[in-house]
Amino acid sequence: MQAKTLFLLFIISSIFFLSISLLLIIKPLHLKRVEAKRVANIQRVYHKSYFKKRDIHIPIRNTKTAQKKIEKILISNPISFEGNSSILEQNLSKLEINKNYVSLARIIEVLNNLNEKIILKIKTHTNKKRFSKKYNLKLSQERADIIKSYIKERSNIIFISSIGYGKEITFMKSKKRLKQAPLTLHLQRIK
Repeated sequence: MQAKTLFLLFIISSIFFLSISLLLIIKPLHLKRVEAKRVANIQRVYHKSYFKKRDIHIPIRNTKTAQKKIEKILISNPISFEGNSSILEQNLSKLEINKNYVSLARIIEVLNNLNEKIILKIKTHTNKKRFSKKYNLKLSQERADIIKSYIKERSNIIFISSIGYGKEITFMKSKKRLKQAPLTLHLQRIK
């Protein structure tokens, strides 16, 4: 009788430990499978959009050509943020297309058509004189992180860095251009 209860106790405890070990093994496998599905969905959507645009000639660009194209996009239609926040500026009319998202879509299209591996550096700054240095640094970093997450979700670029300079470092030469473009993107080829 006592041997039967010990055997039954042994069976129950072994089933319990086996189920715990299976749970510990299955969860990472499940997460890996979910990630693989997510990547497959991204690739499927990208291929669908590619086949829709295959009649349009999209040249494979090198880093220098892509950098010039991105600078032209940012000069012709700069990305702007709402005052004192990291939210992209919205148009008041629902009928108009938001120019910020059009610029970002064109930039992502250029980045996805590169034939070289690159590092994308996102640099933002603020030009707010009435706020403190710490606030401006925080605000510009938040803006850089918003652009980084937007580009990372929609492009195939692996290495993206975002730096907020506040009002301390201005990397635009012209003051007129500095007020228009609080954001610059710099591409660096990986050798």
